[in-house]
Amino acid sequence: MLGGEAMRLWNLYVAGQQPEALNTTVETINTDFSNRGWFTGSPQAAPAPVVIRLNGSTVSWGTQETAAALPAIGNAPWPWRLAALPIVGLVLLVRQSGRKHRFARLVRLTQLGARHLWATDLQARHAVRAVRYAARYIPARIACLEESVAAKLLLAAAGKRATWCHGIAIDPVRLHAWIAGRDGDPIDEPPSTHRYTMINHKREGDR
Repeated sequence: MLGGEAMRLWNLYVAGQQPEALNTTVETINTDFSNRGWFTGSPQAAPAPVVIRLNGSTVSWGTQETAAALPAIGNAPWPWRLAALPIVGLVLLVRQSGRKHRFARLVRLTQLGARHLWATDLQARHAVRAVRYAARYIPARIACLEESVAAKLLLAAAGKRATWCHGIAIDPVRLHAWIAGRDGDPIDEPPSTHRYTMINHKREGDR
């Protein structure tokens, strides 16, 4: 609340009176606020805001993201399919190990195998398809986040690595997670994945 001279001048102004002293109202109020410690001599340093520039997107109304049926899964060798079953189970176990920090725990899994050699696009495609195949037989919610983490983990178990990506798109606002090859292209993803702007990804140095 105002006090002292600042309050007196404000009351005069509200009453319709405009004494010459009102010419110095701003300075008087600033002095009063400074004495109360509400103003500082210089602006305090604040961290720079984080700016995320979104890729352009055409109007969709969400309809082009809606499939009438589950998409067909491409072929993956049986060794990859069998190895994917325990990997998907491990991802689900980590996800359900606590109600808090689920996303952080899954992201930490994507850091495994960071020193491995890069997977070829074919190997990465085998991993993605094997995880999708395994997900069909596990009675649990397995969305793109769990799927991409499991594919990254499956590659790590095979001594290979890829880039784990997490992005956002607009119209409508939606999130998606996927893995990309060494060149950055999404692996076994629809063309609409290019509309997503990456906000979180794990890519280690080239090797």
